[in-house]
Amino acid sequence: MRKRRTSGEQEERDDALENAAEETSRPAADSALGMKIFTGSRRGSAMAKARRAGLWLLLVYLCVPLLVKLCPSIQAKLVFLNFVRIPFFLDLKRPSDVGLNHTLNFYLQPQQALNIGVWHTVPAGMWQDAQGKSQEWFESTLSSAHPAILYLHGNTGTRGGDHRVELYKVLSSSGYHVVAFDYRGWGDSDGSPSEGGMTADALFVYRWLKEKRAQGGVYVWGHSLGTGVATNLVRQLCDRGSPPDALILESPFTNIREEAKSHPFATHQPYPLSRLDSARRGRPRGSFPPGQEAVRDGGPLPQLEQPQSELCGLPVVAGLQAQVHLQESPPAQHPQEKTPNILI
Repeated sequence: MRKRRTSGEQEERDDALENAAEETSRPAADSALGMKIFTGSRRGSAMAKARRAGLWLLLVYLCVPLLVKLCPSIQAKLVFLNFVRIPFFLDLKRPSDVGLNHTLNFYLQPQQALNIGVWHTVPAGMWQDAQGKSQEWFESTLSSAHPAILYLHGNTGTRGGDHRVELYKVLSSSGYHVVAFDYRGWGDSDGSPSEGGMTADALFVYRWLKEKRAQGGVYVWGHSLGTGVATNLVRQLCDRGSPPDALILESPFTNIREEAKSHPFATHQPYPLSRLDSARRGRPRGSFPPGQEAVRDGGPLPQLEQPQSELCGLPVVAGLQAQVHLQESPPAQHPQEKTPNILI
């Protein structure tokens, strides 16, 4: 016969159940509280890291222009950017690695103990004959009637840059010899860069090319920073009475100081750049010189607020990203003097 529970036993049982429920719910509450604390601390740590990163970026932005202004050597490095080798790991001794199977790599010596790397790409019509040929064979092709272009590249990279290689291919398919080289301090060339050194290298390679040419024209093509080298070169050649057949300036600049001011990083921190400042070129208020043609992208070329300058008797026209057509007609104002066409 079951005994009836007393009221005291019932109360003890109810207290035990309540204590068990409290002990069961306490770990869950403690766990939720710990999760909130952990999430809050992690969020605060991320904010602190973001603030530190922002302070470092601000410090760099303020200090770099000051260092550039105080150190001319840094200015020169920023102008030349010869230490940036793109594409990476390209063996310049093997132009076939970038699809130039009709190109020879060799080296010239503008002065003692100074070698500069050179590529000679023959016209595409000689592609099959060029396979496995020696330097003597490549030099012999320069005596053909095909015109030759001396290409002076801009800053950054080497003669094996992707966009430069594509230009060599286009010019080669159009029937031109293309001779491209790295100035001293660029690519696998010896020495360190300077305005005078770059012009001296260009003059040496031009003379070498001219000696190999029995017929056909020799054109000088400068791109970006190379337009300053090209104008220096052609001015010297004109002073000596032996100008090239044409001068092509691709993406030229008025002077290096204005070019530096247009850089986004220099918008709020302008600083003077003295290197290559002698390469000044302006655009006349008229159109292209007589006998010249150019197809321009994006409408008319911008008016440059620079005094009109001349090179070998022809006004120099400056513009941006122009497509050019080579043309050999001499200007009417100098009928008895050989003057290069200047196309931009």
